[in-house]
Amino acid sequence: MGYDARNNRSWSGGGQGRKQGYTTEAEPQIEMPLAKHYHNKGQMLLPNGTADVYAGKFRRITNHQLRKILDQIKNFKSQSGIENFEKIRSQLFFLLPMAAYNAGRDRNLEPLYDFLHRHINEKSICEKKDLDVLDELFTSIIAYHAYNK
Repeated sequence: MGYDARNNRSWSGGGQGRKQGYTTEAEPQIEMPLAKHYHNKGQMLLPNGTADVYAGKFRRITNHQLRKILDQIKNFKSQSGIENFEKIRSQLFFLLPMAAYNAGRDRNLEPLYDFLHRHINEKSICEKKDLDVLDELFTSIIAYHAYNK
């Protein structure tokens, strides 16, 4: 909430800040390495598992938009054997502001931003195997997304 001094009144966000209708109660961030969080691959990859559930949440997102994120993840994964992991990790973190920008322009992309916000943080991406898990999960999401269309 803010204050408009010229008109001596308060304003409560009407056109300010986030778009109206955006729910800020997204799932909490994962607070442990992804490899540990998703130690049960069946729960992550099988039908009605995590990947399938997220594919349902992404139903209004085009396959092309999801593939752009997957291509970035795969690019980071392939670089992880060559370059310093910290450098790759910081580049991976840059996906978040880009996803936020896109979600601000197109509300259909908000579930994708929420997914990335939950899965990409300093506690969840600690080593290469966490990046491998993110790649497996997102690849599976795209597979279920294509199947459910």
